[in-house]
Amino acid sequence: MGILLMLSALRGLSEYEANARAGKWREGMQLTDDPFQKTIGFIGMGAIGKSMARKTKPWDMKVIYHNRKPLPAANEAALDATYVSLDELLATADIISMNCPLTPETRGLLSDAEFAKMKDGVFIVNTARGAVIDEPALIRALESRKVARAGLDVLTTEPCRDSPLFSNPRVTVQPHLGAFTKGTILRGEREVFANVKQYLETGVPVNPVNRPAKISP
Repeated sequence: MGILLMLSALRGLSEYEANARAGKWREGMQLTDDPFQKTIGFIGMGAIGKSMARKTKPWDMKVIYHNRKPLPAANEAALDATYVSLDELLATADIISMNCPLTPETRGLLSDAEFAKMKDGVFIVNTARGAVIDEPALIRALESRKVARAGLDVLTTEPCRDSPLFSNPRVTVQPHLGAFTKGTILRGEREVFANVKQYLETGVPVNPVNRPAKISP
C-alpha cells in the first residue's frame, strides 16, 4: 500500500483519473513526477518501512530514515539506508513516508513547524496512523503547495465520513486498506497456527511480542 500511495501521489493518479472520468482526458494536465533517484525519508523503520525501502531499489532512490534508534549496520547496508536526524530528514527528503507507531511522542509529529522545514513540493505518504500527522496542518500545507500531493491510507478519525482531504484532488485517500487483501489474511491465519504449533512444541512462539523466557507448555 505504501508504494502504491507513493506512486499515486507522484503521478497525480487521483486527480487525473477524476479528469478522465469527467470526460476531460488530458485537458489542463501538467507533467507529474516519478520516483527515479528521488530521496525518500522513512519516519519509522520497522517491518513495513524496511519492506518499502527494499522496493525502492529499482528506481535508484536514496533511502534515509529516522527511528528511535539506528538499525544494525548490517541491516542498513542491506537496505542501503542512512540514519539521519528528524530535522535533516524533513529538510532533504523529496518523499516522506510515515511508518511509525502512534504513541504520545508521535501524535501530531508532523505539524506546521515540521512542514515549514520541508522542501517545497514535498510528497507525503501515511500508512501508519492518522494521528501522527496534524491533519489541519497537512491541509494548510496542501493549500500553500508546500506539500505537492499526499497518499493516505489512514486518517485521524476512522471511519471518516467527511473531511476536506476528500475534496482535494491532490490527495489519494484509502479507507485503511493496507492489510485488506486475501493474501494478507491467509498469511496471517497461517502465522497464527505456526505460533500455536511452535509454542506447543517448544514453549516459545514464532513471534513473541516481548521475547519471554522459554515456558514449558
